[in-house]
Formats: sequence, C-alpha cells, structure tokens
Amino acid sequence: MAATHPSFLTDNSPRRQVLLALGWYARNLHQGVAAYAREKKWRLNIEMDRVAKLPEHWQGNGVICVLGMDQNLDDTVKSWGVPTVSIGPVAAPGIPRVHPDNAEIGRLAYEHFFTRGYRNFAYYRRTAGPGEMLRLEGFKKHVERGGHSLNIIDGYSMLSQQHSVDKAAYDRWLTQRMVELPKPLAVFAEYDDRAIEVIEGCASAGLKVPEQVAVLGVDDDQLRCEFAPVPLSSIDDDQQRQGYEAARLLDTLLDGQTVPEETQIAPRHVVTRVSTDILAINHPKVAEALRLIWNHYKEPLTAGDVAEAIAMSGRRLHDAFLKHVGRTISQEIKRRRIEHAKRLLAAEPPMKMEAVAWESGFTSADRMAKVFVSITGQTPSAYRKRLSPD
Repeated sequence: MAATHPSFLTDNSPRRQVLLALGWYARNLHQGVAAYAREKKWRLNIEMDRVAKLPEHWQGNGVICVLGMDQNLDDTVKSWGVPTVSIGPVAAPGIPRVHPDNAEIGRLAYEHFFTRGYRNFAYYRRTAGPGEMLRLEGFKKHVERGGHSLNIIDGYSMLSQQHSVDKAAYDRWLTQRMVELPKPLAVFAEYDDRAIEVIEGCASAGLKVPEQVAVLGVDDDQLRCEFAPVPLSSIDDDQQRQGYEAARLLDTLLDGQTVPEETQIAPRHVVTRVSTDILAINHPKVAEALRLIWNHYKEPLTAGDVAEAIAMSGRRLHDAFLKHVGRTISQEIKRRRIEHAKRLLAAEPPMKMEAVAWESGFTSADRMAKVFVSITGQTPSAYRKRLSPD
C-alpha cells in the first residue's frame, strides 16, 4: 500500500503571502483574519503586531491594515501597490474598507441605558477618532430623540487646549467632571480602554459603579472587561467577523475581481457585566416588574402575571411602566425575548429555529418570526445570514 501524507506536505501550489499590519494586537480581529487565512492556506505575516513596525523588505501579495492611524504606515503600504483592505472608518481612494456600524453601536448604547431607567446620559471622548465620533453621533441622536440631553466628557478638547497636561492633572480633571454631572448617570465611552478610565475616575471621586454611575464600553475585549476595576459591560461589535470579512475581500481582490468600497458590520449585542447591571428606576414597583421580566422572560409570562406577582393593579402598573420605561410590559417581554433570540442566532454551531424560539420564550418558530419582523424589520433567517461571515 502506498504511503499517504497530509495534504499540506504534498500541496506544492503557491500560497498567498499576506501581511497583517494593524499596529496593535486585537484578539478578535486577528482571529477573524486567521480563520480565513487558515481556510485558504495563506502565509500570514503578523510580525508588525509583535515589533510595532513594518517588516523590512517585505514582498507579498496583499495587505490587511488600518489606514488613518499612522501616516508612515499609510504611505508605505500605498507605495507597495499591492491589493489592500483597511479595517476602520478612514476612507482612502481605491482601498476598500471594513468597519463596524457605529451608528447602530450608538443606538444599542442608548437602548441599554434607557431600558435600565437612566435619564442622565454622558459620552466620554478622548481619542475622538472618526469611528468614535460616529458612535457619539448615533448615541446623541437617540438620546435627544428620547427627549433628553447629552453631556460630553470632552477629554479630547481638554488635552487639545492645553500645551501640556500630565497624567495626574488629567485624572484630576476627569474626576471633577464625574463629580459635577447629574446622578444617577449613564456613561458611554469611546471603547473599553476609555470606559476603564471612567471607572477609575469614579473611584477617585468616591462614586459607586454602577449604583451612581453606569459605564459602558465598546469592543468587548474580554481581558480588559473582565479585569477592569469593576467588570465592564461592553458592546460586542463583532470584530471577529470584521477580520474575516476583510480577509475575504482581500482574497477576492487577489483573484482579480472587484469588491465594494465599504462594508459595514453590524454589532452583535451588549455583553452585560457589573458596570451597568443595575436599574435606575425611581418607581420601586416598576423596577421590581422590570427585574421580574428580565429573570423570567423565557417562561410563559404576560402583563397580568407581572402585575399579580408584584401585587399592583394591571392598569396602574401599565401606566407607571409606560411612564418610567417608555414601553408597555408586553413590549418589554417581547423585546427581551428577541434580544435573547439574537444572541442564539449568532451562536456557533447554528441552532435550529424551533430551538431558538423555545429557548427564547416563544411557543413556536412561527410566533418568534412574526415578533422578530415586527421589532427588527427582518426575519430571523435574514438576521442570521447577515451575521454569517460566509
């Protein structure tokens, strides 16, 4: 019998050499690119993420990078003249880019806080990059649409106006801002690192997180979020899919085909940890009703059940709930079920629709689909397909 060998030992076809030049290590982005590279048997160069500079004399087939962060990197990559895909919000002529839906990230942040009863909102910016500013715009639009005003904790302007500000002075400024703002306060930060700065500013001010200040970040970097001074809630902006999609687009370019100039990736959901895991509802019965819904929405549950459980008349609870939460009890039960269904639809391996419906508190997949369309404007299948990197 002839000896057999693994295919990677006998496959002599040329392998595409791709440079990953993000300039920093982002676990989920790297995993997304690596997953596609593994499928296509690329030679993936990640040297820049170890030594923070472009490899000398590199010659390859294509580049995945982040344009707009480092002018030297931008100029060098463009001078190579090889197919390139950028991950991020900065547009460059002739270079396709993949980026998160920052407007939707802003909406998710508002919805997360508003549902918990917060009516005092703030956005913390220090970097003020183009993507972060789009998040601010999305957040601000929904805050103002809800009839509220947004406080800007503007570290970017503070640093820009001063010729030199040491860390201690900046920390004092941030601490003072946290003291001045109305409480209870919901703070949405540019991304996870900035959210941790807010938590540290609260600690310096003697403010409790989340009891007085709820804090939300973006990226769901588990290492940062889990080991923050207070475990940090964060929006999962699906960086793994961003990386996978960037690699897929580059492969398409290398095949000589055209690709869209812009590909936008929807965020997945808010990952709730301690930093926002509290209700800021002044009405104790409404807060009790909300907590009951959040704990039991997977079970058969009606507005009447909720009113009976907290010993309040259905009409009075309906009116109070609508006033303090902004939706009816039935709408909140449906919303929670759909949010849970979204998480299950994004899971791997894919679950059957009947299982998703059952686990989310619906009596059938058909019933779930009707509610899903009424709330999101799309079917569960379409939502799942939109999340799939394939």
